Amino acid sequence: MRILRADKSNIPSVIQKLEAGEVIIIPTETVYGLAADGACEEALEKIRRLKGGDPGKPLQRLVSDVEEVRRRVRRWDARMDRLAARFWPGPLTLVLEDVGWRVPDHDFMREVLRRFGRPLAATSANPAGEPPAVHCHDAVRMFEGKIDLALDGGRGSVGKASSVIRAAGPVLEILREEAISREKLLECWEGGAEAS
Repeated sequence: MRILRADKSNIPSVIQKLEAGEVIIIPTETVYGLAADGACEEALEKIRRLKGGDPGKPLQRLVSDVEEVRRRVRRWDARMDRLAARFWPGPLTLVLEDVGWRVPDHDFMREVLRRFGRPLAATSANPAGEPPAVHCHDAVRMFEGKIDLALDGGRGSVGKASSVIRAAGPVLEILREEAISREKLLECWEGGAEAS
């Protein structure tokens, strides 16, 4: 496996792998991830095979900014504006229309996403049932011989998985409370102090 620094000079090599339908190991501010072109069915199948576990579990989509999400969903309202303004870029996955969207707070990855021009499908870089990788070498160890490229961005500043919420109706559904607390999410959803 080739390991490259998460440096802008290496972005062309990253884009080349993604355009070829390859799965790569990426850094984020939370944990390391497995990522591939979200529009390539073959790449999505590769991620699912590498991850194991429930093959029907949806993969999140990483995008460079909130405008990318707004363009791709049918329903967006003031509560979602508040959540995006408060927590993006950052460790929040917002499930809209059965897709989990996230804008990572990681300059290198946002630049990759900008240059690639479409969402990346992603999941944490660990086989199902194993703890997520917070260091590149942990992810490399778990997928050695199965992936060609890993990007080393050091340890993420958050070091915990993103919190996952579903915003499908009047009540906010918290699917996973991790990097952002339930209290902060609900306060922002309801328009409290955290929304400012």
